Amino acid sequence: MLFIILILYIIGMIYIFRIIPAQSLNVDRWSIITSFWDAIFNGEYPYFATSNSGNHPGPMPIYFVLALPFYLLNEIGYFSLFGVVLFIVYLMYNHKQNQEILFILLFLISTPFMLWEVTVRSTIFTNSVIILIYIIWVQKIDLSNKKKLIISGLIGGLLLSTRNVFAPVFILFLLNNLFSKRIQLKMALLWGISVSFSFLLSFLPFLILYFDDFLIMNPFIIQSTYLIPPGYIAIFIIVAISLSYISKGNRSVIFISGILLFSITLIYFIFHISQIGFKKAYFDSVVDISYFIFSVPFFLYSLQINKGQ
Repeated sequence: MLFIILILYIIGMIYIFRIIPAQSLNVDRWSIITSFWDAIFNGEYPYFATSNSGNHPGPMPIYFVLALPFYLLNEIGYFSLFGVVLFIVYLMYNHKQNQEILFILLFLISTPFMLWEVTVRSTIFTNSVIILIYIIWVQKIDLSNKKKLIISGLIGGLLLSTRNVFAPVFILFLLNNLFSKRIQLKMALLWGISVSFSFLLSFLPFLILYFDDFLIMNPFIIQSTYLIPPGYIAIFIIVAISLSYISKGNRSVIFISGILLFSITLIYFIFHISQIGFKKAYFDSVVDISYFIFSVPFFLYSLQINKGQ
Protein backbone atom coordinates (compact mmCIF):
# COMPACT_ATOMS: atom_id res chain seq x y z
CA MET A 1 0.00 0.00 0.00
CA LEU A 2 2.82 2.40 0.90
CA PHE A 3 4.67 1.76 -2.35
CA ILE A 4 1.52 2.04 -4.46
CA ILE A 5 0.49 5.38 -2.92
CA LEU A 6 4.03 6.73 -3.12
CA ILE A 7 4.38 5.77 -6.79
CA LEU A 8 0.99 7.25 -7.64
CA TYR A 9 1.99 10.44 -5.83
CA ILE A 10 5.25 10.67 -7.80
CA ILE A 11 3.40 10.16 -11.07
CA GLY A 12 0.78 12.74 -10.11
CA MET A 13 3.39 15.37 -9.21
CA ILE A 14 5.34 14.78 -12.42
CA TYR A 15 2.09 15.36 -14.30
CA ILE A 16 1.56 18.60 -12.36
CA PHE A 17 5.10 19.71 -13.29
CA ARG A 18 4.16 19.28 -16.95
CA ILE A 19 0.86 21.15 -16.81
CA ILE A 20 2.11 23.94 -14.49
CA PRO A 21 5.40 25.28 -15.89
CA ALA A 22 7.78 26.83 -13.36
CA GLN A 23 7.83 30.03 -15.42
CA SER A 24 4.12 30.54 -14.73
CA LEU A 25 4.59 30.61 -10.95
CA ASN A 26 4.87 33.65 -8.70
CA VAL A 27 7.45 31.89 -6.51
CA ASP A 28 11.09 32.18 -7.53
CA ARG A 29 12.91 29.40 -5.65
CA TRP A 30 13.37 27.45 -8.88
CA SER A 31 14.60 30.63 -10.59
CA ILE A 32 17.10 31.33 -7.77
CA ILE A 33 18.73 27.99 -8.57
CA THR A 34 18.66 28.37 -12.35
CA SER A 35 19.97 31.95 -12.26
CA PHE A 36 22.81 30.87 -9.95
CA TRP A 37 23.96 28.07 -12.24
CA ASP A 38 23.33 30.07 -15.40
CA ALA A 39 25.76 32.66 -14.03
CA ILE A 40 28.34 30.01 -13.10
CA PHE A 41 28.28 28.43 -16.55
CA ASN A 42 28.55 31.87 -18.14
CA GLY A 43 31.65 32.64 -16.07
CA GLU A 44 29.88 35.26 -13.95
CA TYR A 45 29.77 35.76 -10.20
CA PRO A 46 26.60 33.85 -9.17
CA TYR A 47 25.56 35.94 -6.16
CA PHE A 48 25.12 38.93 -8.46
CA ALA A 49 22.52 36.96 -10.42
CA THR A 50 18.84 37.72 -9.99
CA SER A 51 15.78 35.50 -10.20
CA ASN A 52 12.73 36.18 -12.34
CA SER A 53 11.41 38.18 -9.36
CA GLY A 54 14.58 40.24 -9.04
CA ASN A 55 15.92 38.50 -5.93
CA HIS A 56 19.58 37.57 -5.41
CA PRO A 57 20.49 33.96 -4.47
CA GLY A 58 20.34 33.74 -0.67
CA PRO A 59 21.24 30.13 0.19
CA MET A 60 24.77 28.90 0.87
CA PRO A 61 26.94 27.22 -1.82
CA ILE A 62 26.26 23.54 -1.04
CA TYR A 63 22.54 24.17 -1.42
CA PHE A 64 23.18 24.89 -5.09
CA VAL A 65 25.51 21.91 -5.43
CA LEU A 66 22.71 19.63 -4.21
CA ALA A 67 20.33 21.25 -6.69
CA LEU A 68 22.73 20.93 -9.65
CA PRO A 69 21.50 17.52 -10.90
CA PHE A 70 17.95 18.84 -11.04
CA TYR A 71 19.10 22.00 -12.80
CA LEU A 72 20.75 19.78 -15.42
CA LEU A 73 17.50 17.83 -15.75
CA ASN A 74 15.79 21.18 -16.39
CA GLU A 75 13.18 20.56 -13.69
CA ILE A 76 13.83 21.82 -10.15
CA GLY A 77 10.53 20.25 -9.12
CA TYR A 78 12.26 16.88 -8.94
CA PHE A 79 14.40 18.32 -6.15
CA SER A 80 11.23 19.24 -4.24
CA LEU A 81 9.72 15.82 -4.90
CA PHE A 82 12.95 14.13 -3.87
CA GLY A 83 12.53 15.40 -0.31
CA VAL A 84 9.15 13.72 0.17
CA VAL A 85 10.35 10.47 -1.37
CA LEU A 86 13.59 10.50 0.66
CA PHE A 87 11.69 11.07 3.90
CA ILE A 88 9.21 8.23 3.34
CA VAL A 89 11.81 5.78 2.04
CA TYR A 90 14.06 6.59 5.00
CA LEU A 91 11.22 5.87 7.42
CA MET A 92 10.36 2.63 5.62
CA TYR A 93 13.99 1.50 5.71
CA ASN A 94 14.62 2.33 9.37
CA HIS A 95 11.27 1.58 11.02
CA LYS A 96 8.63 -1.13 10.98
CA GLN A 97 5.51 0.84 11.94
CA ASN A 98 4.06 0.80 8.44
CA GLN A 99 0.68 2.03 9.63
CA GLU A 100 2.24 5.18 11.07
CA ILE A 101 4.38 5.70 7.96
CA LEU A 102 1.24 5.39 5.86
CA PHE A 103 -0.37 8.09 7.99
CA ILE A 104 2.63 10.37 7.46
CA LEU A 105 2.59 9.78 3.71
CA LEU A 106 -1.13 10.51 3.47
CA PHE A 107 -0.63 13.61 5.60
CA LEU A 108 2.18 14.91 3.38
CA ILE A 109 0.40 14.34 0.08
CA SER A 110 -2.93 15.76 1.24
CA THR A 111 -2.00 18.91 3.13
CA PRO A 112 -2.20 22.17 1.15
CA PHE A 113 1.20 23.44 2.30
CA MET A 114 3.00 20.36 0.91
CA LEU A 115 1.03 20.49 -2.33
CA TRP A 116 2.15 24.12 -2.61
CA GLU A 117 5.74 23.24 -1.62
CA VAL A 118 6.24 20.69 -4.38
CA THR A 119 4.11 22.38 -7.05
CA VAL A 120 5.99 25.68 -6.84
CA ARG A 121 9.35 23.85 -6.80
CA SER A 122 10.21 24.98 -3.29
CA THR A 123 12.99 23.05 -1.54
CA ILE A 124 12.47 23.86 2.14
CA PHE A 125 11.13 20.42 3.06
CA THR A 126 13.90 18.64 1.13
CA ASN A 127 16.59 20.72 2.78
CA SER A 128 15.17 20.04 6.24
CA VAL A 129 14.84 16.30 5.62
CA ILE A 130 18.53 16.08 4.72
CA ILE A 131 19.51 17.86 7.94
CA LEU A 132 17.15 15.64 9.97
CA ILE A 133 18.69 12.45 8.57
CA TYR A 134 22.15 13.82 9.28
CA ILE A 135 21.29 14.59 12.94
CA ILE A 136 19.79 11.10 13.41
CA TRP A 137 22.91 9.55 11.88
CA VAL A 138 25.25 11.48 14.19
CA GLN A 139 23.14 10.45 17.18
CA LYS A 140 23.92 6.82 16.36
CA ILE A 141 27.69 7.02 15.88
CA ASP A 142 30.36 6.80 18.57
CA LEU A 143 31.37 10.41 19.21
CA SER A 144 34.28 9.28 21.36
CA ASN A 145 35.91 7.94 18.19
CA LYS A 146 38.00 10.84 16.89
CA LYS A 147 37.94 9.72 13.25
CA LYS A 148 34.17 9.27 13.16
CA LEU A 149 33.66 12.55 14.99
CA ILE A 150 35.82 14.51 12.53
CA ILE A 151 34.16 12.91 9.50
CA SER A 152 30.70 13.66 10.89
CA GLY A 153 31.78 17.24 11.58
CA LEU A 154 33.12 17.74 8.07
CA ILE A 155 29.89 16.40 6.58
CA GLY A 156 27.91 18.60 8.95
CA GLY A 157 29.78 21.71 7.85
CA LEU A 158 28.98 21.01 4.22
CA LEU A 159 25.30 20.45 5.04
CA LEU A 160 25.29 23.64 7.10
CA SER A 161 26.41 25.38 3.92
CA THR A 162 22.87 25.02 2.58
CA ARG A 163 20.89 27.36 4.82
CA ASN A 164 22.25 29.02 7.95
CA VAL A 165 18.88 28.61 9.70
CA PHE A 166 20.18 25.17 10.72
CA ALA A 167 23.13 26.59 12.69
CA PRO A 168 21.05 26.89 15.91
CA VAL A 169 19.96 23.26 15.45
CA PHE A 170 23.62 22.22 15.33
CA ILE A 171 24.27 24.26 18.49
CA LEU A 172 21.31 22.64 20.27
CA PHE A 173 22.49 19.17 19.23
CA LEU A 174 26.07 19.77 20.38
CA LEU A 175 25.13 21.31 23.72
CA ASN A 176 22.66 18.54 24.44
CA ASN A 177 25.42 15.99 23.95
CA LEU A 178 27.64 17.99 26.28
CA PHE A 179 25.00 18.31 29.00
CA SER A 180 24.15 14.60 28.75
CA LYS A 181 27.89 13.79 28.93
CA ARG A 182 27.71 11.82 25.70
CA ILE A 183 30.67 13.82 24.45
CA GLN A 184 33.61 15.43 26.24
CA LEU A 185 34.32 19.14 25.91
CA LYS A 186 37.51 18.66 23.89
CA MET A 187 35.71 16.34 21.48
CA ALA A 188 32.83 18.81 21.21
CA LEU A 189 35.32 21.53 20.30
CA LEU A 190 36.90 19.23 17.72
CA TRP A 191 33.49 18.56 16.17
CA GLY A 192 32.75 22.28 16.10
CA ILE A 193 36.10 22.99 14.45
CA SER A 194 35.44 20.29 11.84
CA VAL A 195 32.02 21.75 11.07
CA SER A 196 33.44 25.28 10.81
CA PHE A 197 36.33 24.16 8.60
CA SER A 198 34.22 22.46 5.92
CA PHE A 199 31.60 25.22 6.12
CA LEU A 200 34.19 27.89 5.41
CA LEU A 201 35.85 25.68 2.81
CA SER A 202 32.65 25.72 0.75
CA PHE A 203 33.17 29.46 0.16
CA LEU A 204 36.80 29.08 -0.95
CA PRO A 205 36.07 28.97 -4.73
CA PHE A 206 34.28 32.32 -4.51
CA LEU A 207 37.06 33.86 -2.45
CA ILE A 208 39.65 32.71 -4.99
CA LEU A 209 37.77 33.56 -8.18
CA TYR A 210 35.59 36.49 -7.13
CA PHE A 211 37.15 37.96 -3.98
CA ASP A 212 36.12 41.60 -4.55
CA ASP A 213 32.63 40.60 -5.72
CA PHE A 214 32.21 38.33 -2.71
CA LEU A 215 32.87 41.23 -0.35
CA ILE A 216 30.14 43.23 -2.10
CA MET A 217 27.50 40.51 -2.37
CA ASN A 218 27.35 37.17 -0.56
CA PRO A 219 24.66 35.06 1.15
CA PHE A 220 25.37 36.59 4.57
CA ILE A 221 24.76 40.10 3.24
CA ILE A 222 21.69 38.99 1.26
CA GLN A 223 20.07 37.23 4.23
CA SER A 224 20.79 40.02 6.70
CA THR A 225 19.40 42.58 4.24
CA TYR A 226 16.22 40.84 3.13
CA LEU A 227 15.41 38.38 5.92
CA ILE A 228 16.40 39.57 9.39
CA PRO A 229 19.15 41.78 10.89
CA PRO A 230 22.33 40.04 12.10
CA GLY A 231 21.60 41.07 15.69
CA TYR A 232 18.80 38.50 15.86
CA ILE A 233 21.35 35.71 15.44
CA ALA A 234 22.21 36.19 19.12
CA ILE A 235 18.54 35.67 20.00
CA PHE A 236 18.41 32.45 17.98
CA ILE A 237 21.55 31.17 19.72
CA ILE A 238 20.10 32.00 23.15
CA VAL A 239 16.90 30.14 22.25
CA ALA A 240 18.98 27.14 21.08
CA ILE A 241 20.99 27.13 24.32
CA SER A 242 17.83 27.38 26.42
CA LEU A 243 16.12 24.54 24.59
CA SER A 244 19.22 22.34 24.86
CA TYR A 245 18.78 22.35 28.66
CA ILE A 246 15.31 20.82 28.47
CA SER A 247 15.96 18.27 25.73
CA LYS A 248 16.52 14.79 27.12
CA GLY A 249 17.30 11.86 24.84
CA ASN A 250 17.51 11.55 21.08
CA ARG A 251 13.78 11.76 20.47
CA SER A 252 13.55 14.93 22.52
CA VAL A 253 16.39 16.57 20.57
CA ILE A 254 14.58 15.94 17.28
CA PHE A 255 11.28 17.30 18.55
CA ILE A 256 12.86 20.35 20.18
CA SER A 257 14.82 21.03 16.99
CA GLY A 258 11.43 21.30 15.32
CA ILE A 259 10.32 23.76 18.00
CA LEU A 260 13.54 25.73 17.48
CA LEU A 261 13.06 26.01 13.71
CA PHE A 262 9.42 26.97 14.19
CA SER A 263 10.43 29.60 16.78
CA ILE A 264 13.08 31.10 14.49
CA THR A 265 10.53 31.50 11.71
CA LEU A 266 8.02 32.96 14.15
CA ILE A 267 10.56 35.53 15.42
CA TYR A 268 11.37 36.46 11.81
CA PHE A 269 7.65 36.80 11.10
CA ILE A 270 7.01 38.96 14.17
CA PHE A 271 10.02 41.17 13.40
CA HIS A 272 8.68 42.15 9.98
CA ILE A 273 5.14 42.63 11.30
CA SER A 274 6.50 44.99 13.94
CA GLN A 275 8.36 46.95 11.25
CA ILE A 276 5.73 47.31 8.53
CA GLY A 277 2.48 45.85 9.89
CA PHE A 278 0.74 42.53 9.29
CA LYS A 279 -1.06 43.49 6.09
CA LYS A 280 2.04 44.61 4.21
CA ALA A 281 4.28 41.90 5.68
CA TYR A 282 1.92 39.05 4.81
CA PHE A 283 -0.10 40.12 1.80
CA ASP A 284 2.77 41.89 0.03
CA SER A 285 5.00 38.82 0.55
CA VAL A 286 7.63 40.64 2.58
CA VAL A 287 7.70 37.61 4.87
CA ASP A 288 7.74 34.04 3.59
CA ILE A 289 5.33 32.01 5.69
CA SER A 290 6.54 28.81 3.98
CA TYR A 291 9.66 28.91 6.18
CA PHE A 292 7.54 27.24 8.86
CA ILE A 293 7.91 24.08 6.74
CA PHE A 294 11.49 23.78 8.02
CA SER A 295 10.08 22.32 11.24
CA VAL A 296 7.70 19.79 9.67
CA PRO A 297 10.07 16.81 9.11
CA PHE A 298 11.36 17.11 12.70
CA PHE A 299 7.85 17.14 14.16
CA LEU A 300 6.63 14.24 12.04
CA TYR A 301 9.64 12.10 12.80
CA SER A 302 9.64 12.71 16.55
CA LEU A 303 5.89 12.49 17.12
CA GLN A 304 4.98 9.58 14.89
CA ILE A 305 8.01 7.36 14.58
CA ASN A 306 10.76 7.84 17.11
CA LYS A 307 8.81 6.59 20.11
CA GLY A 308 11.27 3.96 21.16
CA GLN A 309 14.28 6.24 21.67
